Amino acid sequence: LPPKTEKDSDDEADIIQQDSRPLSRGVSGIPISQTPALIGAQRASIQCENTDNNSLKTVLDALPYWNDPQGIRDVYFTLPFASDATSTTNKKYITFEPDNGGWNNIRMSLEIIVVIAAATGRTLVLPPNRPLYLLKGDTSSVERSMADFVPLHNAALEMKVDVITTREFLEREGRVGGRLEVNENIREGVWSVSEKCVHRAKSNIFCGKLYEHYQNVGYIPQIDGNNCFIFDKDVFEGKNLTDDAKQHVEDSCSEREKIFFNATMQDPTLLHFQAGHRETRLLAHFYVFFVFTDPKVNNYFKRLVRDFLHYQDSIFCAAGRIINAIQEEGQKRGFLADSEGGGGYSSLHVRRGELQYKAVKIPAQEWYQNTMDIWEQNEILYIATDEKNKTFFNPLAQHHTLRFLNDYWDVAGLEALDPNFMGMIDTIVASRGRAFAGTYFSTFTGYINRLRGYYGMSMKQSYYSFLPKKEAMHVWEEHPKSSFSQEYAIGWVGIDGDEFVHGFERSDEMSGSREAEDKTEAQDKDAVVAVTERREGEEINELGRGVSGLLMSQTPALLGAERGNIFDCDINVNNLAYWNDPQGFRDVNFQSPFANMGNSTKYISFEPDRGGWNNIRMSMEIIFNFAVATGRTLVLPPDQPIYLLKAGKDKKERG
Repeated sequence: LPPKTEKDSDDEADIIQQDSRPLSRGVSGIPISQTPALIGAQRASIQCENTDNNSLKTVLDALPYWNDPQGIRDVYFTLPFASDATSTTNKKYITFEPDNGGWNNIRMSLEIIVVIAAATGRTLVLPPNRPLYLLKGDTSSVERSMADFVPLHNAALEMKVDVITTREFLEREGRVGGRLEVNENIREGVWSVSEKCVHRAKSNIFCGKLYEHYQNVGYIPQIDGNNCFIFDKDVFEGKNLTDDAKQHVEDSCSEREKIFFNATMQDPTLLHFQAGHRETRLLAHFYVFFVFTDPKVNNYFKRLVRDFLHYQDSIFCAAGRIINAIQEEGQKRGFLADSEGGGGYSSLHVRRGELQYKAVKIPAQEWYQNTMDIWEQNEILYIATDEKNKTFFNPLAQHHTLRFLNDYWDVAGLEALDPNFMGMIDTIVASRGRAFAGTYFSTFTGYINRLRGYYGMSMKQSYYSFLPKKEAMHVWEEHPKSSFSQEYAIGWVGIDGDEFVHGFERSDEMSGSREAEDKTEAQDKDAVVAVTERREGEEINELGRGVSGLLMSQTPALLGAERGNIFDCDINVNNLAYWNDPQGFRDVNFQSPFANMGNSTKYISFEPDRGGWNNIRMSMEIIFNFAVATGRTLVLPPDQPIYLLKAGKDKKERG
């Protein structure tokens, strides 16, 4: 083996440093031995500029609550509901109309749509850019895409959900002669709104022109956020529910209308969800709306939403700078951050704007009276709010030092950011408070609590200012009704395991064993290599190939890889497989810097070498690498006679 260089040592140190952060999130996690879905996973990192400050680096390292890459099992997870939806000749799609409410309502609806697309194997068609309610801070770019805020074009996500634009969809299927051809009478109007539209009937770019086409060619499920949408493998295959599954459905759905996803619903080429209509609005938490009767599948989708539907890095970078500044100030007062990077201050979300529930819009004096027992003396309170008049908070300011987003305008470089990011930054900063009090019925508050759960913070430190619901987050609700009024811990507690979780107590009683296992988690991660080198019940296949290999510590590209297998043989010939299948995480998610980043598909075609097979193979290897490097679609030549390969006289033309 070649001697290890200084650069190799640095690279290895980087890998170890990245792996040093625990995968179990506080009280939301369970011991690593009970979370097989985490084998091979790593805590994500965010890419921020100008991070020379050591305390800032610490804060930023702790901010990603998601995994990237996911564990081996999640990377290659297969579902029984996809049927033939992903086939080239019978590709199937989901389109949807966005919720017309605020951003967090839009986000909740998007989470549901993404899960449906992933579960059914359908291609997700993003709607055209359009104005989003209350997200109008950037007057130079009023029409926005959801992908501006959530990284929907993530390569790892697109392995699970193919995501395309409306224009790509119309070019692929809506053209003349396409499977979902746009009617000639509305063709001009549909194409005019393929990239951006507005929700105003008198406008020339009214979104309804596109939705009319979807209604003409698609199937519209009559389903809304109050329903119970059930995915069960047996029902999908035309069988009956098992007794256990039937009981789980009854417990989970209670009085809600039950709708089963079945083969009939999967049959149409296009499913169109009218999530922007009052009657079919998907205003619900995805983990309550869906019932997956298999706990492994249930937790898989909770991890999918956690690991992929988070905000863009730039939003987290700005939030991290604010958190760091508050924690530095708090440290001077004796308030320290916890082991997960939270705390050092506490936080509130005070909703004052267009909230229809008047009972929870209380004056600041009442906010103080209702929450005064939560805060510690001399503790900084960070307030996320839409209240512009800060004198409103004087009754709180008489007792505590208050901080707001605007106080960190320069520290966080907010002037240079998209103005529509501000509420999202507020959400993250508020989620890291030691204790938190929010506004009941607000989905903004709800998402702060969800993030606190993802970070592993105890719900015993989450409150509401509305006294009848002050400690609602302290109560475990395993089967909540479909409601947006608050979030529920079933969305994050124990989701890295393979079982349904039945209460906070399970997580709390495991905390002792989890702490003991945290001490050996580094060793567990070292053992990942050994685990990934074999399939269950089979002999070990070493990934290092004799004198061609390197030490595992020097081959980060092999993390998550397995030796290939050869099937359909009468004897075991797996030792002949020199390739890896699957490849390691880095190769699975590798992105070439030379690939075309535009929206249009580009191609490579070629004429085969006219020599013998190995000459043809050599040429093909070059063409294949060229296609991968440039991101082009490789067009195989027609079957044709190949020089010296003429043994099969019944089939002279070969591909």
